[in-house]
Amino acid sequence: MQLGSIYVLTPIGDPAAQQYNIHVYNNRLSSTDSPETTAFIRECLQEYVDQHSCEQPLIPGKNSRQSGYPARLIHITEKEKLGNPDHVALRLVDVEMSCPQYATLSHCWGTTITDEHKTMVGNLADRKKSITWSKLPPNSRDGIEIACRLGISFIWIDALCIIQDSDEDWASESVKMGYIYENSYLTIAAGLGADSFSGCYNKQSSIHIDYSSSYGGRNGDRLIEITSRLGGSAGEQSTISFLCELNRTNPTPLLLSPLARRGWVFQERVLSPRTVHFTPQQVIWECREKYRMEDLTPHPPPGLDGRTLAALVRPGDNPHRENLYEHWYRKIAAIHYGGRQLTKPGDSLIAIAGVARVFQHHFTLNDGYLAGLWETELAIGLGWVCSDNEHEEFPDRAAKTKVPSLPSWTWCCHDGRLNWWSLYEPDRDFAFIQSSLQFIGGGSDQFGLVNGGYIQVRGRLIDLVVPDMSDHPENERSKLRVNALLDLQHPAWVLLDCHHFRDYKDHKLVNFKALVLGYNNEYHWNTYFLVIESFGADNSAYVRRGFGAIKVEKWDMERESVRMEMLQNGELGEVETISLF
Repeated sequence: MQLGSIYVLTPIGDPAAQQYNIHVYNNRLSSTDSPETTAFIRECLQEYVDQHSCEQPLIPGKNSRQSGYPARLIHITEKEKLGNPDHVALRLVDVEMSCPQYATLSHCWGTTITDEHKTMVGNLADRKKSITWSKLPPNSRDGIEIACRLGISFIWIDALCIIQDSDEDWASESVKMGYIYENSYLTIAAGLGADSFSGCYNKQSSIHIDYSSSYGGRNGDRLIEITSRLGGSAGEQSTISFLCELNRTNPTPLLLSPLARRGWVFQERVLSPRTVHFTPQQVIWECREKYRMEDLTPHPPPGLDGRTLAALVRPGDNPHRENLYEHWYRKIAAIHYGGRQLTKPGDSLIAIAGVARVFQHHFTLNDGYLAGLWETELAIGLGWVCSDNEHEEFPDRAAKTKVPSLPSWTWCCHDGRLNWWSLYEPDRDFAFIQSSLQFIGGGSDQFGLVNGGYIQVRGRLIDLVVPDMSDHPENERSKLRVNALLDLQHPAWVLLDCHHFRDYKDHKLVNFKALVLGYNNEYHWNTYFLVIESFGADNSAYVRRGFGAIKVEKWDMERESVRMEMLQNGELGEVETISLF
């Protein structure tokens, strides 16, 4: 366990706060449905909207407020009070040339939401006249109520503002999703439960470090209280608290929230200028510059840079300029996004498109975007592997499954955890030539809804001899020891993209080849390659089947040096131009 820091605190109203200038925390929390919580959010808005630069567009010079307007919003008219359907009027309104200030709702749909709770082609006209309050699920009702309490008259809720049974409307609105959250005034995150019927409000709030159970194999935060009498003639009773908080960048309630496991929510948090999280413990404020806890406990611990998740793509702040692709692949794709759950696995690419669009502008100098990968250093981008290992901050991620509508070479075609084994120098003969991606609706936006296509690359192909796998145990993982690559005595390790060897029972495995990607000789002689399989009559058409590596230890370098040098000098294999589907 790595400690972040130890704080000395005292409760609000304690005489030690004034006498010794000790930081106070709020141990008088009631419920997130309380006027005190609304006052806390209002205070954050008043203090940080003017002080921070969160309102600045993430892509300067591009008027995302026009290109990213939602097609519809919910107009809230409060007659007297919310909670009574006779006193609130709701209706869908079309957004025309100008867009009013609006809030957005970030929430989990769950599996129990029905067509009655969505906008459909058949009820669109009625919804433009009136939306029945009693027919809204609790998440929507509470989100509307929170917006109204804060004086916000419009709100965007995906289930209500997108026509759910219209492919055309979905294709149009889904590509704008990043803009919709970026342009919102405030995002309301319903982190109480895993479906639309959990609502936003808890019954009783608590200070966020009240955890005695372990989390992700580590102990939780600890609060130790000592009550005594102050010095001096008054001798007042006082409580001094020692807070031991772990060294992590996300507040614990956000890590434990059901929203932390949802795919679309990552983009919503990153792109929203400010978010107010309704968690089971309390409300947490997040903007692109800081977190603020409703219990007033400090976050993050000293020694961390204070960056929130929303600051990952903050303009003008590029701490990973020298390792931009490691930042995208390992930090954003693998740690923060990979393995999050999606109701529709096919949404894995579009659910991160807004983040990719901003990342392209600020980090890659307008590098070409290829369905989750980048043209520059494509050899590194192709080096992803499916992983069953859980990241310590994000447990319980979904198992991997293949998304048939996406090309086999993009990491987005698997909805489980993934990782990049190593960064390496690309092979001298590897080169990206062109791409031909198909987009739903026939568009050409590189961040649009991809529905198949291929990339054309040039590289060295080597025959990959795979042993008969018919006798492998059913429960073995998809790690394969290949004994006959390049006549090396060291075996090559191959991680297939499927779950088990039984997925390949019907394959003869005679069409497998290794496409050499690159090398890393810092500690060993490591060669990395893509496992591909030809299909159809065209011998230049392939699909990805896995990723592999040859690792030669230092003490064996002399014995294997001739073959490895020939490999890394481009003397083995044939350079060919192929299409990866």
